[in-house]
Amino acid sequence: MVAKLSICIPTYNRADFLDGVLGHVFDERPVACDFEVIVSDNCSTDRTSQVIAKWTARQPAMRVWRQTRNVGATNNIQCAFRLARGDYTVYLADDDRLLPGGADHVVRLLDEHPEVAAVQAASEIIDELTGDRYAPLFELAHDRTFGRADPLALLNFILIDHIFPELAVYRTSALQRLALMPFKAFWAFAHIADILECGDVAFISKPFYQSRVSVSGPPRRTLGWDEIVSNLDGYAAGLEYLTVKCYNLAGERDVRQVDVVRQLIARFIDLRLSGATGVLQKNQNWRGTYEYLSRMRARGLIDRGDSERIDGEFNLRARAATQAFLDIFAAMSALSGMAVTGFPDPVSAVAAVERIHEQRPGAPVRILGRDPAAGVVDPTRLLVLAGPLADRAALVAAGYLTGLIVSETDLLRQFQP
Repeated sequence: MVAKLSICIPTYNRADFLDGVLGHVFDERPVACDFEVIVSDNCSTDRTSQVIAKWTARQPAMRVWRQTRNVGATNNIQCAFRLARGDYTVYLADDDRLLPGGADHVVRLLDEHPEVAAVQAASEIIDELTGDRYAPLFELAHDRTFGRADPLALLNFILIDHIFPELAVYRTSALQRLALMPFKAFWAFAHIADILECGDVAFISKPFYQSRVSVSGPPRRTLGWDEIVSNLDGYAAGLEYLTVKCYNLAGERDVRQVDVVRQLIARFIDLRLSGATGVLQKNQNWRGTYEYLSRMRARGLIDRGDSERIDGEFNLRARAATQAFLDIFAAMSALSGMAVTGFPDPVSAVAAVERIHEQRPGAPVRILGRDPAAGVVDPTRLLVLAGPLADRAALVAAGYLTGLIVSETDLLRQFQP
């Protein structure tokens, strides 16, 4: 019997997360309809194969595809989609969850409306440690459906209401007609544009998906968070792709009111830039936060006063300077450790060490005394953070390399609010 729903789980080197999500699907049963599970393993090198073996022994119908090499995250998603056999297909990240009853609600909608090819909904976003909930990427007062007859209404809906498409349950027959991964355009905008050729697109207010983030604990990389930071140009490309597709479907030869469309796309990207800055801050990427605040100032989204307030709230300059120092250390793998010197008093020297350990716990850091050579076996293997009173000539005379004596004052100068 063909499953009603294909749950597609791409994974790579996250064995514990995969074990958890498979337990969620098979033991907690958030989906009542008949479903299949497809795991696409992107050539993992950790315990993923053991986790998969455990679950296939318990669930023989679980289907597994193991890549022979790492094909990248988006290609691995496409692979899972291509393997779907159910009437409908949904993506499930290996660290997220399906909300009980949510997917079944969408399945019923698709059963009742065969003209609908995809159902979009914003996810519920939750901090997995504290249980705190965050605002979804969009909110709707009521459900909306768009078809080939009104493609410009869909375009206006997305651009004017700032709808950021995130997750969908697709009619598999429509999904597998698409070339799923665009060259540059953000895939979600491109999917909406292309799926409209196959059927209607519905946006519903009831979420079916729970996106779990790590804000309170150690941050971890997720595809969605990486996208919001790194792919702003891809968002613009996706919106431009969607614009042309919608005008084509409307029978228009050219895009009308080009200046207005350009302004709406620019406003959309401005709002995404603000969100990306927040993600960087939550991920404790202080250099990235500083750069994105600079981008926001250049676009007139914030002013110097806002920058100074954020700097005071997060100690941004000092943290960005410390991260820059640690980036130098990471770039030179043969270094044996770090040292600090030239600070006005022992308290400020210890504070410099603590700033380093805040971002890199347990890193080998020493405080140099009056004689910078004392107790140092090979000064050429140490990266030195030089405070305002550092004697650079004495350090060079003791054998430290000039390029490895990094002035904290110079670093701080790079991160003026």
